[in-house]
Amino acid sequence: MRYDWILFDADNTLFDFNTASERAFGALVEDLNLTGSNLYEKYEECNHQCWKELEDGVIDQLELRAKRFRLFFDLYGLKIDALTANEYYLNQLVVNSQLIPGARDLISDLASAKYKMGIITNGLKEVQRPRLRKVELYKQFDVIVVSDEIGFSKPDARFFDKVFEDMGKAQKDRVAVVGDSLNSDIQGGNNYGLDTIWYNPNQELNNTQHKPNVIIENLNELKKHI
Repeated sequence: MRYDWILFDADNTLFDFNTASERAFGALVEDLNLTGSNLYEKYEECNHQCWKELEDGVIDQLELRAKRFRLFFDLYGLKIDALTANEYYLNQLVVNSQLIPGARDLISDLASAKYKMGIITNGLKEVQRPRLRKVELYKQFDVIVVSDEIGFSKPDARFFDKVFEDMGKAQKDRVAVVGDSLNSDIQGGNNYGLDTIWYNPNQELNNTQHKPNVIIENLNELKKHI
């Protein structure tokens, strides 16, 4: 074993967030009787803007909840309560939770091999823990740190301070971060002195300064690098 601890991002690393999000948004649109073309794509533009602002420290999680839907509704001149829409959407994210193929077997195999594992996520508290319970993986993780619960988001070093506080006595050179985001997972892990493994199933180009130690395109590849 090269590492004692494997710290996983959640969205689009273990969970198929894109599918769940599109379904959750579809349920919201149906509930609100909204019509139009490319609604989800427009929402995603607003959503990505807000998450980037969160990672940059411009807004906090509370502001994100309202702002992403307020921006979306403003595009269409809609007078709909953004926080109520956000609450409905988050509930539907949990309802539509599903794992990326191979994630459940990977976690089971690592647990059998006696790795310690953590979830480190920038997600919102209404979704993260309920979703882990829904797919029956909650008890597999020794540490779960949710940015919305602690007030700091990846790549902020204070987020990782909390992770290591919860982990107890862990050596940095025995810890690996696995995630799909170069700007939060890889940058955050690199800055904290941890090895990083970029999960890149779509073979995206890395146009950032953040360099992972390893790149994998399939979750099954992870075992040969740890």
